[in-house]
Amino acid sequence: MSFSIPFLKKKGIQDLVAIDLSSEGTRCVKMRGNPDSIQIIAADTLPPVNLSEDSKAPNSELNIPKNLIAKYVAIAIPSETAVIKLLNLPKQIDEDNADALLRENLGLEEGDYRIGHVQVGKGHSRTETKVVAAAVDNSLARIACELFPVGIPAPASVEVSGLASLTAFAYRAAKSISDKAVGVIDFRANTTFLAFFLNSEPILIRKFDFGTRAIMDKVGTDLGVDEETARNILADESFDISQSIKAISDPFVKQITISRHFVERREDTSLAAFFVAEEPLVSRIWFKELRAELGLDVTPWDPFMSLEMAPNALSEEQETKKATYAAAIGAGIGLIKGST
Repeated sequence: MSFSIPFLKKKGIQDLVAIDLSSEGTRCVKMRGNPDSIQIIAADTLPPVNLSEDSKAPNSELNIPKNLIAKYVAIAIPSETAVIKLLNLPKQIDEDNADALLRENLGLEEGDYRIGHVQVGKGHSRTETKVVAAAVDNSLARIACELFPVGIPAPASVEVSGLASLTAFAYRAAKSISDKAVGVIDFRANTTFLAFFLNSEPILIRKFDFGTRAIMDKVGTDLGVDEETARNILADESFDISQSIKAISDPFVKQITISRHFVERREDTSLAAFFVAEEPLVSRIWFKELRAELGLDVTPWDPFMSLEMAPNALSEEQETKKATYAAAIGAGIGLIKGST
């Protein structure tokens, strides 16, 4: 099952490069396959791209290394301004009124949006269906596509990075436990996604304006060090940063607990497992805080799990940063599964 919402999609694609336009770096993954078997050919991280419309420097074509070139590209754009909700809507949605219905349920103000939805399960009643709906600023999607103006790779899909990461998780990991709820956290630079699944279907999705940059900034401020030093400290834990981590993460951890109790009561289930993508900037100290709060183990999640790996697909450095490719992998999975 894919939880991706491509706002632009072509059909019949089995060979592509998936690109996550993260502010921390442009994550690229070349992929090939079908919904049942997907192979990772190569991956790399390029410098970040300025997606601001008022940037003085004009956006130019994104130069992709030859080993990553494919006919099509699946693009994941930043989640910061995206509006995302898990909704119960009528099974039969009149396409003529779909945009207005989704705009109302998403609570959108006036503006130029690309709006989409994907069915992810049964609704509360026989006449309803459960959908993930999302809206993104149309200008952001346009700027992302303009990075590939002519030739190959040609844009085949554009979607929200946080949802793309959930697609990667749902492809295999969410199916590992079928009779109880599982939770997952996807950290990004400025946002974090929290989701719970039951029988491989999403039962709660939340987006928070809290990410790895907030953690890094807190550590840098408390220790009086620059950004690069704070990044290194988070990676190797060369200083005791437990108090900094606890101070910045406590409000977020409490929201996780509230969400967990809500899901367990509403769905009459219990949380069996909790996964966190092992992002390099998410300190293991934070893992300990989360374990203590939830009262169960927190499992590091590898977005490459259950995917076939071509020889030498990842370098030694990339092996240590697998979690950073989650959105790119999910964007690719979403396109391959949705185009066949």
